[in-house]
Formats: sequence, C-alpha cells, structure tokens
Amino acid sequence: MKIRSLLLGSVAAAGLSTGAFAADLGVATSLDVCDTLAISGLTISSETTCLSITGGVDYRFRVGNYRGLRQIARTYDGTFDDIGAGPATAAGAFVPDDAENDYETRSRAFLQAVASSSTDFGPAAAIIGIRQWDEIRYVNEGFGTGVLPGGVVPTANGISYVDSSAGPVIEEGYVRIGDTTVLMAGKRRHGTAGSVANIGDDSPYSFLYMADNINGGGILIDGNDRRFGNHAIQATTSLGDGFSVSAGLENIDGQTGDGDRILDTRRVEDVAMFDPNAAGTAVGVVQYAGDGVSAHATGIAYGVLDGTVEAYAFHAGAAAKFDNIAVRAAVAYDSNFKATALGFGAAAGTAQGFAVLTGLLTGQATFDIFTLSASGEFASFDDETDFDVSGNIGVTVTDGVTLNLLGLYFRDNHNELDTARVQGSLGFAATETIGLTAALGVDFGDGVGAGNSGDEQIVFGSVGATWRPGGDVDTSVVFEANDTGAYRTTVSAGKSFK
Repeated sequence: MKIRSLLLGSVAAAGLSTGAFAADLGVATSLDVCDTLAISGLTISSETTCLSITGGVDYRFRVGNYRGLRQIARTYDGTFDDIGAGPATAAGAFVPDDAENDYETRSRAFLQAVASSSTDFGPAAAIIGIRQWDEIRYVNEGFGTGVLPGGVVPTANGISYVDSSAGPVIEEGYVRIGDTTVLMAGKRRHGTAGSVANIGDDSPYSFLYMADNINGGGILIDGNDRRFGNHAIQATTSLGDGFSVSAGLENIDGQTGDGDRILDTRRVEDVAMFDPNAAGTAVGVVQYAGDGVSAHATGIAYGVLDGTVEAYAFHAGAAAKFDNIAVRAAVAYDSNFKATALGFGAAAGTAQGFAVLTGLLTGQATFDIFTLSASGEFASFDDETDFDVSGNIGVTVTDGVTLNLLGLYFRDNHNELDTARVQGSLGFAATETIGLTAALGVDFGDGVGAGNSGDEQIVFGSVGATWRPGGDVDTSVVFEANDTGAYRTTVSAGKSFK
C-alpha cells in the first residue's frame, strides 16, 4: 500500500505542481532523458532517470442462471463447456425451488512503474508491478450446490467462490539491462507473460474446441502455467538478420503448474503451491522475425534444480503472410502433461500425467468482400488421437455490416464421441464508437452432455453491444442463452493508461 501511495503521490505532484515546486522536489520539468531513451506516455524525468508509469482497471458483473456447465466436447485439456441451467446439488442439500440465480462481481487493477537510465551496456531499468483483484461468485443464490469446479465447496454464508489478492501485491520486481543483448533478473510475472519462452504462431484463424480451450489460446501450453516466470534469471540477444536467441532459468522458487491453493472456500490465485521438485524451469529459444514471416523453436525442461528433470516439452511454430494469404503451423510436445480430469486411465478428477503431442495448421484468404478461414489440429496421447477441423466464411454485406458462418467437427477417439457446431454471427457498426453483435448456433452429437446432462444438442445464441469512445476505454454488455434454460448477462468496463 505504501508503494502504491508513493507512486500515485509522485505522479500527482509532478503533474499538478508549478515548475518551481517541481524543482524543489528534485523533479525536472524537462523530458530530455525520456526523449533520449525513446520513452513516451506518462513519465517523470530527472537528470539521469526516466520514470514511466502505466496501469489500468477493469470490472465485470454477471447475473443469470448459468453455473450448471454443459459439456460440449471432452478434450485433452479438460471439457469444453457451455453455460447451463442450475448445477446438481450435493446429497441432502436443501435448495429452494426459486433459488436459481447465479451472480458474480470481479474488479482488477494493475500499476507498473519502470525507472530507466543509460549505461555503457545499454538502457537499464528497474521494473515494479503492483496488482490487486477481487472476485466473488454466488451459485443458486448461495444455497448448497455441491463441489464446484476447482474443488471449491460452498460455505454456509453463501459465498461459493472467492478469488482475491487480499490487497495490492507486488506482481513483479526485476532488473533489466542491455540493448542488443538484454539481461533480466528478479521476480517476473507468473506464467508465460513473465517468460522468455515463445509459444506463439499457433492461434487458429477459425474456432477450434481444443485450441480455444487452452488458456490464452493456441496449443498445449497455458498462458498461466506457473512453472514459467516467477523468480528468474534470463537473457536474450539479437544475432542480426531477424534472428535472436533467448535462455532463462525460471520458476526458481518452485511453484507448481496448478498455481492454485484451496483454503477452505477461498481460492487465492497468487498463493501458489510450492514443491522443491518443481523448482527451476530451463527455457531455450531460437526465433526469427522478417518481412511477413516469423518462426520459433522453444525447448523446456521442468524442475531441473534438484538434478532430476520432471518433464520435457517443446513448442515450435511458424507464420507467414503474403498479400491476401496468411498461414500458421505449430507443433508441441509435453512428456508429462499437467493433471487433467479426463476420466480415462483413472477416475475423473484424479491427478494424472501423460505424454501428449499436438499440432495445428490454419490459413486465411482475404478478398474484396470475403474472408475464408480454415483450421485443423490433433492431439495424440494414451495411444489415441483426437482431432478437430473447422471453416469460417466472413462476408462484408455493406459498409459496417459483417456476416460470419462457422462449421466445426471434433472427434474424441478416446471416448468414441463426436461433436459438431454450426454457427452464424452478425456484426453491425452503429456509429464510430458503438458496435452491435448477434449470434445463433447449435452444438450437436453424442459428445454433447456425455456423462453430464445427457443432451445431444444445445442451441445457443447471444446479443451484445460495445462502446469504445476513445481514450483506451472499452465497455460492453452481452446477453447469452441456450435451450437448456440457461441465460447470462455480462456487463464489463475497463480503461488502461500509458
């Protein structure tokens, strides 16, 4: 709290004070140092240091009858679900017939300060990031609902889920120095956001159940996997002609891949579970970026500090864009994939590890009024291979009006189940700042609701509006519903500054 107050107080003093008063504080009104370092935005300059401050706030509110998840497809990374009406209650639990409303509220804020100076080796910076968030969910108006996703058991006071930082936390604090070669050491953000690992070039141009079920999109590696980032020593250097290499020893503090600890009913995301066997993730990257072409290869070894490697992984991809054609391809492997509740090899919900090989190929062609996209991916594990393919047609009907048609097929060979999706969506730019959307689709096949609701078809739809008046403000309201009786309204608003 003291650090946040100090930073905000410094910004206010620098922005509102007269030149003479600013000089008394030792803060120069000139931005020469910031200009020399090519730093812009919200800055404070002294004779030798440029302090750049960025941040943002976002808020989300949801209400409806939607917490009873309906399985659409069972992937190697867990089930792909749709909103569903009312989850089953625990044995003996009393839930009044009219207690069906679910609601939740979430507020998040972040603030980052970067103090940069010039050195003989290149720019040097100290980075401090502060984050605060609170999320509370109520299921069936707080009455007993059995065990929720993540193993959370509702409490007698009706709070079904709490995810909170319990006040501002230091999310990152590290030193960075260099230009062509950059060295970094300290506390990085957890997950791939704080890693030198390159896991890009793998997002489908059209929707896919498996890739779009991964946190952050793509194949195999979740963006919030805590075995990346955290306490780390990292280096990256440019080799010229678009080539660069990076290496890092990350997660030196030994956080596990789950990164969640359930304390009674309190799910505190940033109170991670630690394990000496998980300490030390070695990462090596070779990458290239040129005119319209990018490619990378990332090698990973988990838990190296105790002398025994817990698992190996790699992620490689390439993307190219020429005129109106764009393509991407990626492949990834993990020798001991994270614990997943898939229900094969062990009881559903039992922690288990298995080797998995995944791959993706996707392309897009843009014409005058048409955009054609196609994607396909596979996941091989447990002596079987699951796969899905999809295609999308986008049409610019008139100026400001777009129509998209999607078709998708998923084959779950492990459970011998099939799921297909057909969906149409419409976008309309009502004004320069207001956009309207609508969608209608159906998921069908014996993979829909398997082992849960028994449904073999779910019709779903949504309507929404966005308002972006400028100034990095983004607001939206969306209403969703399906023919199981589920519905949900989501209101969100956010603003960032830099």
